[in-house]
Amino acid sequence: MHVTSGQPEHWRYAGFMDEVREIEVRRKERSFAFILGAGASVTSGIPSGEHLARKWLTELHGRRCHDGSSLETWAEAALGLDEFTLDRVGEFYPAIFEARFRGDPEAGFAALEAEMDDKEPSLGYSLLAEILQRSRHKVVVTSFVRGQVSRPVVAKVHRDLLLNPRNDRAGVDELDQGWTEALRRLFQHRTPLVIGYGGNDGSLMSFLEQLSPADMAGRPLWCYREGAPPNDRVRAALARLNGITVAIAGFDEFMLSLVEVLSPDFDLTRGADALKDLGERRAASYRQQVETLQAGMNRTPDTSEAVEAARNALTRTIEKGDEWWSWELRANAEADLDRKTEIYEEGIKALPNSPQLLGNFANFQWIVRDDRDRAENLYRRAIEADPKQANNLGNYANFLMTVRVDHDRAEELYRRSIEIDPKYATTLSNYANFLRYVRSDHDRAGQLYRRAIEADPKHAHALGNYASFLTDIRGDQDRAEELYMRAIEADPRDVNALGNYACLLLQLLRTGEAREMACRARALVTGRSQVEAEVLLYLALIAQLNGRSARQSLGCLKAVITEGFRRGYWSFAALFAVVLPRIPEDERALFEAVGAAVLDAAKGAELERFAEWQALPVLPPDHPLEICTG
Repeated sequence: MHVTSGQPEHWRYAGFMDEVREIEVRRKERSFAFILGAGASVTSGIPSGEHLARKWLTELHGRRCHDGSSLETWAEAALGLDEFTLDRVGEFYPAIFEARFRGDPEAGFAALEAEMDDKEPSLGYSLLAEILQRSRHKVVVTSFVRGQVSRPVVAKVHRDLLLNPRNDRAGVDELDQGWTEALRRLFQHRTPLVIGYGGNDGSLMSFLEQLSPADMAGRPLWCYREGAPPNDRVRAALARLNGITVAIAGFDEFMLSLVEVLSPDFDLTRGADALKDLGERRAASYRQQVETLQAGMNRTPDTSEAVEAARNALTRTIEKGDEWWSWELRANAEADLDRKTEIYEEGIKALPNSPQLLGNFANFQWIVRDDRDRAENLYRRAIEADPKQANNLGNYANFLMTVRVDHDRAEELYRRSIEIDPKYATTLSNYANFLRYVRSDHDRAGQLYRRAIEADPKHAHALGNYASFLTDIRGDQDRAEELYMRAIEADPRDVNALGNYACLLLQLLRTGEAREMACRARALVTGRSQVEAEVLLYLALIAQLNGRSARQSLGCLKAVITEGFRRGYWSFAALFAVVLPRIPEDERALFEAVGAAVLDAAKGAELERFAEWQALPVLPPDHPLEICTG
């Protein structure tokens, strides 16, 4: 499969977007035909072809390899994959699919269907839909269409998965004649803009290799994710077609830049309202996707040109809006807490009766600024503005439970919230926590946890809370582990799920897996919090169990305890019962005291009676830990 030929031109991101802008503004006779590969669906939770190929190959190796040879060596010999290497596994997807599901192709199609089940389109697809609807660029790729179209057309080169799946070598390597003719006519009027396609099948690549530069309107533009350039075969085809390659940060980030050029009147903050016709959950998912993407781009200031362009495009579209959410996004983008406060105040001055903005500002004042009186005032204003908004009622109930310790009033508000929205998973899960920790009503708590997950099977917070309940109250560690994995799959950045799963794994003495989860959680923590303190304690215990020094983890934890953080409900009793007997006896009392201080600020002073604690260096909480890097 090795191909050698010339190299296409590789452009900087800014120059590439200039080319897109040139076509949009000055070449009105020309439009784009979007060619989307599996890579464009990764942010929708659908695994890439490379991921699936590696997964299936690992399964084959586990079943068929009898001589102990490595995965790479075995694959080349046993499957006849010439010049196979693991870093090129995606190129061999058809052959691996064929080998994995030989004799039972229906099982393969069922496996693919399961991978795509219940997946929601990512932000990038919402932005692409905007472009298709409002611009002249209306083609994604089609089965058989006329050369000229005026309405958006979306189709799949290898046919619909459920109608006629084609994943083996014969199916993927041959493109039907109808497709060939349709695509030829399509490209006569359109410039191919390729996103997330690895070129690992034979059919579409064979077709591209047959084209000449005269067969298409302009040169093909090939976008690939930073760090994953196209393979030799793709580069050879692009070089012959005078194509261009450009590195992008990801599908969603790229579509932010693209929609700004191809649909300049688009208001991102109104997009969620437009999706309400598909259900409030879809609109909420859209908002969450935008906020998660924004947080990710803001978290790493030293970024590539592509990320910086996406961040700037997002900032510009946010500034167009006058909705409550545009103010929320402006506040989210600001790192300085005083300036963030000013933005909220400006937003509330412009929209004094916005329950969403008042409620979010209340959350900020409580959780970030710890201004409890102002937070409570804002919660009350938010509920007065809209007494039937379940979110604000539930958040105020959380505040009353943990800050004011007004349990009766808190329970009243939890019930009101659920009465208004019986399927609001967040309040269902939080009320279940209340019943578990405050009322000790475990049967009702279990019922509410299950209702929350039934209402939203991908609600990471609800899944993680129920997993914790099953571990500590029901002792069902197997079911708990399943739920933690579901929570992390639903939201790989959920630090609570990662941290609590690390605790369970540590309790099961699976220290390697526990270390991985704890390190992932620590890398995602922002600001001082109880989960940060818990994770540092777990890493210290893991170090002890593995015969390594715990000084680094404890030194960072010492800084976190000294700075202070908002405590919540948790217990180390089950964990300590398993782990402490396995560490040196002279260390056990210190770890018990550290655990008490993590859960109760008043216990922090008691740590000073330990000479080992006094001797610890106070390390910055984000100090690199050898246990996570070594």
